[in-house]
Amino acid sequence: MSELAKRLRENADGFFKDLPGMEQFRADLLAAAEIVERAEWKPIAGAPKDEYVEVWADGRFVPFAVQQPIALDSPHYRWWAGGGCLLDKPSHWRPLTAPPEVKP
Repeated sequence: MSELAKRLRENADGFFKDLPGMEQFRADLLAAAEIVERAEWKPIAGAPKDEYVEVWADGRFVPFAVQQPIALDSPHYRWWAGGGCLLDKPSHWRPLTAPPEVKP
């Protein structure tokens, strides 16, 4: 999730959650976060190789997947996740979610 989507959700679920008369504004913030999150997903054909990413595979979210060769020196790649081959066919990918910013 991008920083923008994260902040939109934090505002909707935090400050604006319990304010009277702000229900529509809160709903708009959540809708905007959804639009931002959807825009982050890219077609799987452009996914990087040998780099961990998040993928959408057959209707489920896979948070840490990597596209690597099926064998040493092989030109053929396969998706891997959770220590094994990902049997579901990914359709979309996005970069890994950035870790939270640590403030001293």
